Order: sequence, then C-alpha cells, then structure tokens
Amino acid sequence: MENLILLCGYEEWSEWSFIGSCSRGCLKRAFRVCKGNGCEGARYKTEHCNTPPCPGGGGSVGHWSSWSEWGQCSKTCGRGLQERRRQCSRGNGRCNGQSLGNRSCFVKECPVDGQWSAWVNHSNCSEPCGGLGKRDEIRFCNNPAPENGGRDCEGDHIRLIHCNLQACKVDGQWSAWINIEECSETCGGGRQRQTRACTNPAPENGGKQCTGETSRVIDCNSQPCKAECEKREDFDRIFVMTYYSGICQTHDTVEQCLSKAYIYKDESNNPEATIEIKGVSHVLKDGRTYKDYCTFSLRNFTLTVNETVAEIFDWF
Repeated sequence: MENLILLCGYEEWSEWSFIGSCSRGCLKRAFRVCKGNGCEGARYKTEHCNTPPCPGGGGSVGHWSSWSEWGQCSKTCGRGLQERRRQCSRGNGRCNGQSLGNRSCFVKECPVDGQWSAWVNHSNCSEPCGGLGKRDEIRFCNNPAPENGGRDCEGDHIRLIHCNLQACKVDGQWSAWINIEECSETCGGGRQRQTRACTNPAPENGGKQCTGETSRVIDCNSQPCKAECEKREDFDRIFVMTYYSGICQTHDTVEQCLSKAYIYKDESNNPEATIEIKGVSHVLKDGRTYKDYCTFSLRNFTLTVNETVAEIFDWF
C-alpha cells in the first residue's frame, strides 16, 4: 500500500477495503483518523478497481457450480415463473453473478368462469305509468364468456319485471252542479245560483285542471203558477150569498178550485131565471190578473160568467 503523508493532523490512510467484485469492476475505499482539531481535507477516499486479483490481498475469485434443473412452474395455468439454482465454491474469493435464476413459464390456458352481463330491456313496458306494467329483461353470459372448461353462468337469462312505476297523470273532472241558494220564485220562472268543483276526480300528478266556470245562474221553477179563483159580487142588491164548487178554464191549464161565489138574483126571485154572476177576478201568485169564463152548476140552472174584472183581491 502506498505510504501517505499526514496532513493537518490526519494519520496515515487505512488499507483499501473493496466494495464488489474486482474482476468485474469495483470500488475501493480508505479512511484516515484525525488527531487533534482543525484537520483539513477529506476523511474518506474512494477509487475504482477492475484488475483481478484485487489489490490489498482480496484473494482468488470463486467458481459457480452447474445450474440445477428448472423447477416447477409457479402457476398450474397461465403465465408463471420457474427457478433454478447454483452454488458458489468461494475459496478465499467471491463468485460473480447470481445464485438464483428464473424464467417465465406457461403450462396451459386457465379456465374462465362465465359472468353475466348487465340486464337490458327485451320488450316495451305494457303500461305507460302506474306501476302495473311489465316488461322482459335479458342478460348474457359473456362478461366474460366461459372458456377453457370454465363454468357457465348460474341463474335465468330472462326475467319479467314491473316497469313505469311513476304515478299516472289524472285530469280533473267536474262534480255535478249543486244549488247554493233557493230559486227566487216558486213558480212562473225564477233564477237560481249553482256551483260545482273540480273533484270528480281532482287533478293529480300533473294532470290538467278542469276548464269552465265553477258557478252559474240558471232559470228555475218555470212551471205556470196555479190560479186561485175568487168570486165577488159587485152589485147593490144581493139576496143570496153561497159557496159553490166549480171548474175554471184558464188560458194555460185546467185547475180544480174551490170558488167563493157571490150569487145575484133578480127582483122577481124566479128560480127559473138565468142567474148572472159578475165581478169575477182570478189573481195569480205573482200579482197578475187575467180574464176567463167560468161555468158553475147551481141546482138545475147554469150560471154563466159574462165578464171578469181585473182587480187584485186578498187571498182567502
């Protein structure tokens, strides 16, 4: 080893120590100890060496034995690894290279078990909404498909499911008209207010509202008012006042009525004479009066109303 002069308090360099195999190129390193303080310079130094045998008493290079046979593949199918080994007869040296070798190996293709694809529609839904519709869905054993003796997929490849579960739209429909006030008249034609609601059914789930009005005014009680007959004698000489029953023929209808008759007899009081009734007025409930001709039976005589007067009398 080369003698080195101590610098700045360092002792001499140590002997080289080798890192790696000198036969393939290596590094050697030496160090020195600093005595005292204030040493200048590096404490370690490193150099390349590549000439066997290694300087500094490295000894001879070891020798490898022959490689063993390749071992079994690490996989029974598909790609795996095989290993082989060798031994280093070191002596005083080291063997260059690795004691373990490996390589890729392949025995056979591995079995692939089949897996189902996602479900896809196979038919249209039988209903547009409401959850009562049904449709077919189908799937395939291709994700992946079975290969090299792998197992088929288990289960059905087609199924029937409910579809279009959203609620159906319901368009609103009107309820029947109902009266909210009584007719303004009991006969002869009046007016009456009615209302209705959009509840038969009510609109749901985005259905359309009812169209039209919620209230209206209609004609009511249009039937003719029943006439009540009042008979009145309008003369000075009254000999007999009696009630009789008769039939009054009106313009619109025939009404059975109980008449109040004021009967006039002439001065002779002749029972065979024609008895004339005057001053008959028919008063309707709406206050109107009208003329007509009524015939009454009195014993064997006929009483004829010749004329009526348009006067309004109190009801009896």
